[in-house]
Amino acid sequence: GQSGSGAAMPNTLTVTLEPNLRLAVDTRITLQGLVNTATLDTNALPIAGCPDAFKSPDSGALNLGKWNSAAGTLEMLVATEMSGGAAVVCSFHVTNPREEQAAPSVFVTVSTQGTTLINRLLMRNALADRAPLLVSNNKFVTASIRQSAPYPSMRGNVISVTLAFNVALATAGAVESAITIRGLTGSLTDSTSTLALTGEDFVTASGTAVG
Repeated sequence: GQSGSGAAMPNTLTVTLEPNLRLAVDTRITLQGLVNTATLDTNALPIAGCPDAFKSPDSGALNLGKWNSAAGTLEMLVATEMSGGAAVVCSFHVTNPREEQAAPSVFVTVSTQGTTLINRLLMRNALADRAPLLVSNNKFVTASIRQSAPYPSMRGNVISVTLAFNVALATAGAVESAITIRGLTGSLTDSTSTLALTGEDFVTASGTAVG
């Protein structure tokens, strides 16, 4: 799965591996099909979430893998023997493709000393936006709104809004990211450009707000 689908955004890919046979130390595991990322080639891509399970094929350093951007491959050597039927969950960071794309097919191959133990096997992708390297247009991942009091003419009704995006929103210099919520009509709160907001300290109100 993945942590985010925004174009050119940092993304954490999570992989679950559960072989049905014992994998000895120095067995090579290769993931294929992770194409079009903006992550540069490296023989020291950090592998997280599974301490000392894998090591770099080049240096032998623990918790590292070999990344080939053009081929879309990640190679790792087993550093601690893996038992058959035992699941190992690992993650690594990449930068998403710059353009929208469907989730690619990802394969895994397992080999040792030139002998293939598991032939190129199609991995099962997570669903919807969690599918690895699925990149979509800018959008809300979450957009919900609720109130604290449903009673007529009652003061102190708190409107709570939850928003999450698949891209970063920033304010830099004269460039501002503006969010407009419409349809909050019928209240007894007068129009104002200084409606108080609480919650995340990077949110400020501007323009006309109707409570």
